[in-house]
Amino acid sequence: MLRHVHRHLKHVKARWMSSECSPYSWTVSDHVDRTLCCDEHLVPNDLLVMQEVITEEQEQRLADEAATMLRRRRYETDHWDQVIVNFKEMETSKWSPGMLIAIASSHQT
Repeated sequence: MLRHVHRHLKHVKARWMSSECSPYSWTVSDHVDRTLCCDEHLVPNDLLVMQEVITEEQEQRLADEAATMLRRRRYETDHWDQVIVNFKEMETSKWSPGMLIAIASSHQT
């Protein structure tokens, strides 16, 4: 068993070292506490952190629109991976015209 774990960790380290790191990688972001990122399968480009993709005003409008939609949703008690409980979740493609412009501009970043 220990040999299997050691072999697996060598594979993960090789995968980690061989992946080219994006300038937006969580491993170089000041907004991520890397001491909490202890999943052995997580590699540098699994999570990208991009700053100033939308303005603070657009962020507030997005939060307000999402809050309005979430207000009508009930709290969920189970999540597929059992990591979170008592949460609200939504998917939508219906945004205000102003928000659609902000979303479109964020895709160009």
